Amino acid sequence: MTNGAGSTVVAGATYDYRLADVSYTGVVEYHGLTTLLVEAFEPLPDRFILYQNYPNPFNAQTVISYYLPNESYVTLSIYDLTGRKLETLESGRLVSGRHKVKWDASNVASGVYIYRISTGSFGETEQGIAVKKLVVLK
Repeated sequence: MTNGAGSTVVAGATYDYRLADVSYTGVVEYHGLTTLLVEAFEPLPDRFILYQNYPNPFNAQTVISYYLPNESYVTLSIYDLTGRKLETLESGRLVSGRHKVKWDASNVASGVYIYRISTGSFGETEQGIAVKKLVVLK
C-alpha cells in the first residue's frame, strides 16, 4: 500500500503529517503536526463482492453493501419470490470501492425477498451477477 506521496505504507508504523496553505502570493502557512499510526490492514479485494444485508431479518430498513474492484455499471434491484421486480435501488456507472445502499421496506409485507446485483466493467467483457436473500419481519 502506498500513501499519496508514492511511499510504501507499513503496518504498525507511525507517520507525521503537516498541512500547509499556500496563498496566491506564495506565502506558506504551516499548521499543526498530525501523527498517524497505521494499524494492520487487509489488501483490497481483487474481485466483485456482494455482502449479506444487515440487519437480517429486519423490520423497516436494511443496508446492502457491495465492493467493486473497478469502475463498473451497476444495477441493484429487489425482487419478490415470484421474480417480480419491486424496486431498483441503484443503476448507473459507479467508481471502484465499497458501496452501501439503504432499502426502506416499510411498504412491503413480511416475507423473504431477493436482492440481485449485476455489474459490468467498461471496455471489458467481465461481468458479475450475484443474488442473496433477505427477510422482512413486521
